Amino acid sequence: MANKGFFEKLREIFFGQPSKPVAPPKPVEAVKPTPKPQEEIKPVPGKPVETAPVTQTETPLIKELEQITFNVIQKHVEPGDLLVESGLVDSLNAVDIVLAVQHKYGCKIPPTEIEEHLESLESLADFVNKNRTKNVTATA
Repeated sequence: MANKGFFEKLREIFFGQPSKPVAPPKPVEAVKPTPKPQEEIKPVPGKPVETAPVTQTETPLIKELEQITFNVIQKHVEPGDLLVESGLVDSLNAVDIVLAVQHKYGCKIPPTEIEEHLESLESLADFVNKNRTKNVTATA
């Protein structure tokens, strides 16, 4: 009885028989969701085939702005990531990004609108597309 635990001793005293060892629970395997098969699009004679629209995230401008942002904050940012609100970009980094955008595209972001236009890379790309004065081609 000296090697048994306190509760095992109590069971033996009260119930008169040694306790049965309890097997550890079996580990539960994670269930992986099975991907749904995509429907095949069959062309209908006489109708144009619909394709997915090109999103803002696929433009060369977004890639350039991703690179500018990476050069400033040293972190990869997705086009829809919140920059200022999430804390990825602080006020000093925001100024660096704005100056780089101004230098590269010739569009000046008013100081009162920096937070609005640096909400995400997508919103910055929208601003640049509407306000750029330099015609810059993508450099890969």
